[in-house]
Formats: sequence, C-alpha cells, structure tokens
Amino acid sequence: MTCPWFLQRCNQVWVSAGYPDMLGHAFRIGGVSELLLQGVPPDVVTTQGQWKSQAFLEYVKSGPTLTNSDAI
Repeated sequence: MTCPWFLQRCNQVWVSAGYPDMLGHAFRIGGVSELLLQGVPPDVVTTQGQWKSQAFLEYVKSGPTLTNSDAI
C-alpha cells in the first residue's frame, strides 16, 4: 500500500459519505496531536515524525486537553 493509494481510497470513502476530501498533511497534524495527547514526549514525536525541529508544535490543534497538557 502506498501513501497516494491510501489517501485516494480515504477520499473516495469520505466524499461518498458527504465529507470533503483531505490532503495527506492532515494525517501528520492529527498524528502529532494524538501522540501528544497520549503523553508521548515532543522529542520522540520529532524523531518519529522525521521533523527537523519541533516546528510541528505550530500545527497542533489547540484545545483544552492539549493546551493544559504537560506533554507540550
């Protein structure tokens, strides 16, 4: 399974259900948010996501759970 195939298949399902299609970048943002919510340290997220810095923190969707989290 390739990334383009996976994203194309996801978009087929979402559009047929009436949702807009998404870009692959949304998975990276959602993945970062989920890892931080699960308590994964930012330096581990940086390594696992192959980020060059902790710039991913700019993309994290803020919410009460994340903004009050010790993980950030």
